Amino acid sequence: NGFISRHKDTLKTVYEKATNDSLGWYVLKTISSNVHSKLSLNEIVRIISKNKKNNFTEDEISNKINELTRSPYYILYKSSSEKFGFSSPFWHQFIKVQLKAEQEKKNKKKR
Repeated sequence: NGFISRHKDTLKTVYEKATNDSLGWYVLKTISSNVHSKLSLNEIVRIISKNKKNNFTEDEISNKINELTRSPYYILYKSSSEKFGFSSPFWHQFIKVQLKAEQEKKNKKKR
C-alpha cells in the first residue's frame, strides 16, 4: 500500500509510543483483532482480562484507551454507539502488519 509505505516511519513512531507498555499493546491488538465490529469498553476489558497473564484493572484499561483516543494516536470513540475502533483503515492495516511481524519474530526465537 502506497500510503503505508510513505508514512511508515510516522506510523511506526506512533505505534512504538502507544505500545511503550504492554497494556497499550494489548489494547491495539484487541481492537485490531475485532475490527469488523467496533468494541465497547466492557468488551475490550473482557477480552484483555481473558488472558490470565494480564492483571490489568478496568480503570487501567479505561485510562489507557482514553490516552489512545488523543493525538497522535488513531483510536476513535463513537459516542453514538459507545464503541472504540481505528480512525483509519491505514492505521488498522499498519497495526496488523506490526503484530504479524512481532509474532513471526517471536516464533523464530522459539525454533
